[in-house]
Amino acid sequence: MACAEGFAAGVAGSRVPLGASPASRQAFLAGASASGKLDGSEHGEQVAVFKFLELLEPHWPELVGSIHAVPNGGQRSKAVAGKLKAEGVRSGIPDICVPLPSQGFSSLRLELKAKGGQLTDSQKLRMPMLRALGNQVAVCVGWHAAVREIIDYVWPEQ
Repeated sequence: MACAEGFAAGVAGSRVPLGASPASRQAFLAGASASGKLDGSEHGEQVAVFKFLELLEPHWPELVGSIHAVPNGGQRSKAVAGKLKAEGVRSGIPDICVPLPSQGFSSLRLELKAKGGQLTDSQKLRMPMLRALGNQVAVCVGWHAAVREIIDYVWPEQ
């Protein structure tokens, strides 16, 4: 069974697999808070997205295991930045990639922003290019919006 088929079959009885029990949700929030990651920063929001996805991984390991971050942002030394650029890291590429074809798109690319965050000029340039190549691209403010975008992409409303 293909990943997408198994994924769809797993949610046939429920719209969203976020039925993680209240205890699971509470454990997620406690874990994220204890690690100091839910601090309102873009980094904290992205950590929260992946902590939430960890709750789903036992049910859909192929899909959740393939969702990944793109290490474009952050403060780096000039030496590290030079090495990453030489390896092909490009500015403006969205933060999260969901490499699953769905709804006629080849993948979902998410740019995650903390409250008040703004797109950079390179992000404004790259996003239309990615769309033209058949990707769905979205800007999400906060981890809740990013998780919702992933769910809506993988499990579209019928």
